[in-house]
Amino acid sequence: HEAQTTALQNAEHVLQVSNTLFENQVRDMINVAALTTVRSTNSLSTNILNILSKKDLSDSEIIGYRKSATDYLISLCSFKKNLNGLMVSDFKGDNSISYGIPTSFEIMQENQWIDLIKDSNKKYIVIPPHYPHKWFNTKKDLAFSVLEPVLAYSGEKIGFVSVDISAQLFQECFDTSSSSPSSLYVINKTDGEVLFSPTLDILDMARGESALPAIIRNLKSEKGYFYISDKNSGKLLVVYNTSALTGWTTLSVIPEKEIVLAFTNTSHKIL
Repeated sequence: HEAQTTALQNAEHVLQVSNTLFENQVRDMINVAALTTVRSTNSLSTNILNILSKKDLSDSEIIGYRKSATDYLISLCSFKKNLNGLMVSDFKGDNSISYGIPTSFEIMQENQWIDLIKDSNKKYIVIPPHYPHKWFNTKKDLAFSVLEPVLAYSGEKIGFVSVDISAQLFQECFDTSSSSPSSLYVINKTDGEVLFSPTLDILDMARGESALPAIIRNLKSEKGYFYISDKNSGKLLVVYNTSALTGWTTLSVIPEKEIVLAFTNTSHKIL
């Protein structure tokens, strides 16, 4: 009982720290997206709104607005470590401005992500890890996106801004040290998709008979813990927490034998 209490406290602490690190980075990117189209008369972002909303601009005006808007995006995005790309576009893809290598308009259209942000009342939507282009499909190219609507001065939706965040951020925040007896996973419990699995893969995701489906069935609330049996790893303690920012669930999976082992090792050292 004492071992379980300690293991729970440790797991909850690791989840909290990892989730906070991750959410702070994502929130920073959401703020960058918001700054691109903030409605202010003295802001450089006004040029972006002009490009998206005004239909009667001359070629020279568009070139001037576009240059100023591009410079503004570069100043916002240059020092963001995990920001792969950013794009501001209207809903048809006719007018767009981008920085870096954002997810292409065509891929967003194919997956109906643009319709999601166009028809939703949400302030933003988070898209799970994907490849930004058909020809960028290696593991290091994986990115997840945040989409926000762009509003005209009248309040009407005239487009969207998408921010691509490198999936490497999962590794930085959730891959615990090899000496740790636990493993952190990030999943989308609504469809069961595994967004991140660590180097120390206790659930052995490559194996066909993973305990993950049974784990997902036990996710009854936003956070909590439970035990589950696995054929290979034996009895597992699963501690979980769902992010209010992304809607994704982080799992801390610890073999029960490791919980007791840590205590017996400590008692031996004391003796």
